[in-house]
Formats: sequence, C-alpha cells, structure tokens
Amino acid sequence: MIDFNQYFKGLKKTIEGKDNYYFLVNDTNNEIRQHYDDDYQSSIDIKRFIQSIESKKNFFYSKNINYEFFVIPDKSITARQFLPFETNTPKRITDELGSLVCDLRYIITIDDVLKNDTHISVMSSLKVTPYILSIMNKDTPDNYAQKIRDKTHVEVVDHKGDLFFVFNWSYPQDDRFKKYAHIQLETLELNDDYTQVSLEDIPEEYRYVSKRKSEYYINPNSISDKKAIILRDSSTNSLTKSFISYYREVFFYWDHWYFNKELVEWFSPDDVIEIRTERFIENPHYPMAENDFKIKQDLILNLEKFVSYDKRLDVKFNIMDYYNRIIDSKVDIYLNDNLLATDSTSGGIFEKSYDLSDYPIDNYSVKVIVNPTDTTNEFTFTRKIIVSEDIKKYFINLKSSLKGKNDNFFLVNDNTHEILQHYDLEYESPLNIREFKLSLESKRKYAATKNIKFTQFILPDKSVILREYLPFETANANRHWNSLKNYYYDLSEILLPEDYLKNDTKITSQAAVKAVSYVIFKTFKQQSFKQIKQSLLEKFTSNIVLHNGDLFADGSWSYDKDEVYERYSTMEIEELSLKAKDNVVNKKIAPEFAKFNNVDSKYLYNSDSISDRNALIICDKSIQPLFDAFTAYFREVFFYHDFWYFNKNLIDYIDFDVIIEIKSERFLDTALPFIINDKSRILIPVKINIDKLEITAGNLIADIKCMDIRGLAVDSTVKFYLDDNEVIEKELTDGICGLIYNIDGLSQGSHELKIRLEQSESTKARIVKREFIIN
Repeated sequence: MIDFNQYFKGLKKTIEGKDNYYFLVNDTNNEIRQHYDDDYQSSIDIKRFIQSIESKKNFFYSKNINYEFFVIPDKSITARQFLPFETNTPKRITDELGSLVCDLRYIITIDDVLKNDTHISVMSSLKVTPYILSIMNKDTPDNYAQKIRDKTHVEVVDHKGDLFFVFNWSYPQDDRFKKYAHIQLETLELNDDYTQVSLEDIPEEYRYVSKRKSEYYINPNSISDKKAIILRDSSTNSLTKSFISYYREVFFYWDHWYFNKELVEWFSPDDVIEIRTERFIENPHYPMAENDFKIKQDLILNLEKFVSYDKRLDVKFNIMDYYNRIIDSKVDIYLNDNLLATDSTSGGIFEKSYDLSDYPIDNYSVKVIVNPTDTTNEFTFTRKIIVSEDIKKYFINLKSSLKGKNDNFFLVNDNTHEILQHYDLEYESPLNIREFKLSLESKRKYAATKNIKFTQFILPDKSVILREYLPFETANANRHWNSLKNYYYDLSEILLPEDYLKNDTKITSQAAVKAVSYVIFKTFKQQSFKQIKQSLLEKFTSNIVLHNGDLFADGSWSYDKDEVYERYSTMEIEELSLKAKDNVVNKKIAPEFAKFNNVDSKYLYNSDSISDRNALIICDKSIQPLFDAFTAYFREVFFYHDFWYFNKNLIDYIDFDVIIEIKSERFLDTALPFIINDKSRILIPVKINIDKLEITAGNLIADIKCMDIRGLAVDSTVKFYLDDNEVIEKELTDGICGLIYNIDGLSQGSHELKIRLEQSESTKARIVKREFIIN
C-alpha cells in the first residue's frame, strides 16, 4: 500500500504521470487520496449533503425552475491509467449519491483531458453541454450539439496549463517544462455578437463571492430565449461559450457552496445548473430550506499591517463576508495565550496600536480572534513577533563608544555590528553557518594531513560578558557560538565582567593569562588549567601603568570631553609584563608573511619559554593582550592576522607543532568560509593606487601601483578603458605600470578612465574608475 504522504513529500502541486500526463497533488481537497488512499477519511457528511441537495430541488420545484446537479469527474479518475502508480478501484463520493446528481464520468473521456492542466478541454463542451441541456430539457444531446456547432466556430489559442504555473510546478524548469507548459488549444467562439454585462450594472451584492467575479452574459442571437444561473467552479470555464450560445441570458455564479436564494429571486431563471468538479464535493456546505438556506459564512480578512517595533504592535485589517459585505465584530488579541486587548472593527476596519513596554524582550506568538456574528463564523489567525526595543536609536549620532551603566563603555557602530548581532532580534547575520562549519572542518583536516594539531577559540565580546551594564533592556545574547559548540571553545567559560577594561574593548593582562591558560589546557590536555595558569604567572611581573582606552580615542569617543572623559580616558591599571623580555627575540619574517591588510605579523623566539613547542596563532587585533602569555609559553610563536584568508603556505614556512585560531566573537559575523584542501586556491584582494592622472600635451598620463593586501607587488595584466572602450593592455612590473594615450579624438567634457586588473594565480581581479575632464 502506498504511503501517499511520503509519495507526495517535497512536491508542490504537480506530479508527473505516465506518457506526459500531469496530475494535481497536495491540494486542499486531497483529490488523489480521496480516491486511492485506503486510509483517507473523508470529511463530507453524506446524509447532510443529500438533505441539502434535496432541499434545493424542492425549493426550485416550488418556483417552477428546472434544477440539476452535475459532477465533472476528477482528472485522476478519467486519466487513471496514466497515474504514476498502480491503483485499486477508486472510491468516489458520487457512488454514494445515486441519482441525486448527474455523474459525467461516462460523457467525459480521456480525449477531453488536458495533459498539462487540471481541467477538461473547451472542445469537450460540444458533448458535455449538450448532454446537460438534454437532461434539463428532455431532448437528445445530438440535437443540442448541432445547434451549438451552428452558433460557434473553432479558434486556436496558446494555453499554459495550470499545473505548470510557478506556484504549482514541482520540478526544475527543464525540457519537460519547456515542452509541455504551453500547448496549442482549440477553443470555441460565438459567430454572432453577445454582451457581457459590466460588474457595475450587476447589483452589488451579486458581483462577487469572495474574490470570484460573477459573469453575466446576454445573447440576443441565442438558441433559446431562456435564462439560466450556472452555479460553478473553475471547470465551468471550459463550458462558458457553449452555454452563452444556448441561453438568452446566463449568470455564472461561483458560490463556494453558499446558496444565494436572493440571487435566484432577482434573476428569475428558467434553469439553475449546478456544476461541481468532483474533488470539491469533499468540502461542501449544507444550506437547507428550513433555515432559508442561510449558513454562517467564513470571513474574508485582508491583513494590511502587522508590525512589531520598538515595543509596540500595530495591526490593521478589514473584514467582509463571502458576498463582500462589510462585517463588524469584536476582536480579541492574545499574546502567548494571554489576553492583550479586546476591541472591535468599525465599518469593517480594524486599526489599532498596542504598547508592549511591559513585556520582556523575547519572541511571542500573537493570536487574533475575530468573533462570530449572526451571519459569519469565527476567524482566527496567528503570527510570530519579536517584542524588542529599537536599540539602534541609542546609537544615533554616536561615533564608536556607548555609555553603559556603572561607568562601563561599549563598542557601537562598528563594521561587525557587535551589539546588534547579539541583541537586535531582527538582525540578519550574513554568516552562512553551514558553509562556515564546512570551512572549519576543512582547516582541521588540512592541518591533520601535515600532522599539526589545530584548535579554535572564541574570545567573547564585551557586550556579552557585561550584558547587565548595557544601557537598555536585553534578552539572552544571540551568539554564533551556540551553533558552533563542536568547533570552537568559548572563553566565556572563564572570563568575568571584571576581566574587561572599563575604557577599552579588550581584556586585562591578568585575564589574558587566564585566557591563554585555558587555551593551552584545552589544546594539549596534559596539565590542569590551574597548573598552567600558575606556571604562566611566574613568568610575569606586575606594574601600575596608565592605559589609554581605545573607546576614548578621538575617532571613537562619542560625547563631550567632560568629567567622565577626564576620569576614564586614561586610567591607572595593574598590568602584567614579562620578566625576561630580553630572552624574547623578534625573528625575521619572509615578505609574503610579514603583514596582511596593513597589520604586521610577529614571529617571536623565547629561550625562557615554559614549553619547547612552536605555535602559529591565527588571530585578530583584539587578541593582542594575549600575545605576551602565548610568548611566555611557546618556544617559537608566530602571530598572523589572516582576516579569514587562510594561508596554506604559512603552515609550511615553519615547523609548527600546533595551530591555534583565536578570534574575537564579533568578527565571526563576517567570516569567509573558504574550503581548504591540497587543491584549494584562495585569491587575495588587491589595491590599485593611481599615483598620477593628468592631461599633458594632448596625452592622458596615468601611473598606477598594484599591491595585494599582504603588501606584495602584483604580477598581472592591466587593461585600460576610455568611456568603456578598451584602448590598451599592459603587464605590471613589480606592481607598476603607466599609461600615455593620445586623446585628440575625444570631445570636450567629462570622460571616464577604467582600469581593470586581471586575476592572477594568487590575487583577485579589481576595477577602479576615475573621471577626467577635457577642456
């Protein structure tokens, strides 16, 4: 037995059958499951449905109006042999309804089915409509068919099947899509003129049901002089022209099972023809004569605004019934199942703003209940919101420093958006965690091929450890580390608020010893954290020094240079320094490793080190307080700021025992997830400096210098363009080349020089543009 839930999993609404037939799946009426899933439980109440149809028949009989109910069989019934799986005899609701409805199964055949669509073809109307008319009027179908043919002609149109609409199509837009999405389809058109009555000329209460427009046609050249109402769904589109050809007036009404007695009384039809696609019978309503065919309608709610911001919730919507009549009702709003407010619509419109300042910052579920009325059902919808303060307002007009509580200061408006990363619940990180994990794994595996141990650590941001001192309410910090616990060790396990300098983004030198002790402990797991820390502290002496905090630098301080500035910009602190500084030697570094992005590398040798191991420390500027502690422990240590551009060549430069990557937490947000292996090649960004750009003696003269961010000259090709036209190509020599180009043919005014540096084996391509003016 087929598990249809699994069979249809991952599909939108189209499934490919045999011989290029396509079928509807995952629809709200569960067409295929209705018929072929033995475990499917139908939702229709057969007894009530029969009573409802009989009630309508009696009503029309009392009005001397002909009425019949017709069922267009589902495509999965008519084209059953082309389904992509074996089937048993289908279950059909129509089999339980007997003669109460007219089943068109034996009228509609496989020739009437469209391969790319859920509907029958228009040409099928030449037998379906005559059959319907024969039931209504007790004449032969052939007689009606000939009359309709006489009134119509065939045209060919391009038809895109509804199963190939983007929101339905389940597969790539491959050759199948290109071949079968559109087909040439024969359609009927009337020979003589007829009129479609404009919506404005239809009484307002009959113009729409929900979003479905009514269609009212008048045909003075009709076969009969009768009037008809067609209670319809989308399958009736294929029958429209044939009905127009027969009836003098015909009103197509998409009633969604809401029987409208008033429409019948207004239109006074001779015939009422109810035509339903089989799958829709699964979910009917049951209007009855004894309650005047009145049933409570579902509401139509148009949500215009639902926004949570700065601890407020704004809600705006309007409501109507299925006849597009304005409805007013009481509205209850719940926040996490607790009543927030009770209000009402006015003129069908609900527009309210709610203060959420008493609610803690967090994620919440909002439930809106539009209460039932005498004519409409209850309507409920839910949304997820974030209740939070707009913390960005605290950063307006600030440079890089933010005053916190208890004279603590924090970094703001930085390129990595440290505080927003952690506390703005609407912040969207650019980091792809999955790709980043793959990158981290690849680094470890690559180091393992070199027999080098590789460990990774996060130095937590000051705003995470000192969260309680931020000047606004916060929820628990959102941290990338929460997704990276199997990849990074987190130094927040041992760092405390007092480990951070009040006037700086960095940790104290005492905390640096503690942090490095933890790094060594986790990396080698040979001595206890306490033993390592004691050994390191023995290598240091303590002094009182004046420390200028980076948050108080002229380019960072956001406030007036008042008493607070005077008190904290320069502070006396206890600072640890190496006792045996004279034993530490700066070793020479090859030019390709000497700097990266204008940050110098350090390669230190310490004859008085605790261990005889050699280490590569991949870091950023925030890790600088840890340098002395690492130097005290390792015999040789190389500090390299890689800006996430992992340098495979550096690993081979020195015989490293261990690689330790330690990054300040905020920089993870902008990590570059390169995959590292023997074949990988990371291209380095470059800078193009235009040292000269001038016009002399009718020549444009330009001198350029190209360096990568390691500070190395670039060897590559440079192409020069004037107003997007390439004029010359040159090769760089030691990163330098020049342009001398005669511009006598150029007009006066503004022009553009574009310089394109081509990609090399190790560097990225780069384009710079400059404007110049010819007088």
